[in-house]
Amino acid sequence: MPFKQFAPYILGGLAIILVAYAGVNISLAQLDAMKTASYQAGFAAAEAKQVTALNVALAKQQRQLEAEFTRKLTTANNANAAIRAEKHALAQRAANLEKEIDYVTTHYRAGPAAQPELLPACIFTTGFVGLYNNAIGATTAVGGDTMPASSATGDTQRTDSATNTAPTTTTENDKLRPSGVAQADILQHVAGYGARCLAIEAQLNGLIDYLENEQRRDANGT
Repeated sequence: MPFKQFAPYILGGLAIILVAYAGVNISLAQLDAMKTASYQAGFAAAEAKQVTALNVALAKQQRQLEAEFTRKLTTANNANAAIRAEKHALAQRAANLEKEIDYVTTHYRAGPAAQPELLPACIFTTGFVGLYNNAIGATTAVGGDTMPASSATGDTQRTDSATNTAPTTTTENDKLRPSGVAQADILQHVAGYGARCLAIEAQLNGLIDYLENEQRRDANGT
């Protein structure tokens, strides 16, 4: 059979093959597009899931930090309130002690059945006052912590509180002169000084207790 007679069949077959090939290419392209879309969808879903988990973790951490901050703030406030209460109690104690100063420095009894008599003069020398100030570290003017020494002999007037007067420089002879400081002055000064020392001690103890409790919590992981 001549070629011309087979040509239509050959051309038809080629057309079928070309159509089939084109269909395969289209299917492959569609498959690739589906794969890409599926991959992108899966990646987006995984990314969204990861973001959600991260947000949940961050929110949980934030709640924990806020709770810990609130706990520490409450603990610190409670410790501070306890210290303030103790300092107030110490100040009240000092005030009550000062109310007794006049009574115990004005009269005395020679015996259980004896009548109260005026106390004899009690002389504190300038040397005594200097040693007193040195003993408490008040070698220079320190507000409220220096025992005043008067140069007026026999001056027994009590000051309302210890003043800022620094101890004067004295010679060996001056150390034996009357300072003018009376028993009441010393009691009043030590009442205030003692209250301040006890308040500082209470504050220090409160701070130590707070830090030790926090260290124990950190060590225990609670």
